[in-house]
Amino acid sequence: MGQAEDQGPEAAKDLAAGLTKLYAERQRRPGFAFSPDSPWQTEFEEAFPYAETGDQLQAIADIKKDMEKPRPMDRLLCGDVGYGKTEVALRAIMKCILDGKQARSWCPPRCWPSSITPPPAAGSRTSQ
Repeated sequence: MGQAEDQGPEAAKDLAAGLTKLYAERQRRPGFAFSPDSPWQTEFEEAFPYAETGDQLQAIADIKKDMEKPRPMDRLLCGDVGYGKTEVALRAIMKCILDGKQARSWCPPRCWPSSITPPPAAGSRTSQ
């Protein structure tokens, strides 16, 4: 066995130990517990023109459940193109805004909702 193969199992153990320690620390840290849905949140969600899929409803419920806990959230929303990730993300963003927090979303310009201002040009900087 070469040197790389000899180091692989030990490096994997070190990585696993580091991740375990990191996630245990994150669970101990206090976070912000978002409020339960308000009438404005409900009104915002009811304004979406499409019926949600079962997977979207599950993702929305899981994300909101995490957001309402008083610890840091660690979740990645992913899926194929055209399956409603932006709608799910916008609901979480609205929940943040209604509790006076800031939120940011990254998405390709072709996914940017046409009902709001156009996204900044690629590579441009915006002032905050």
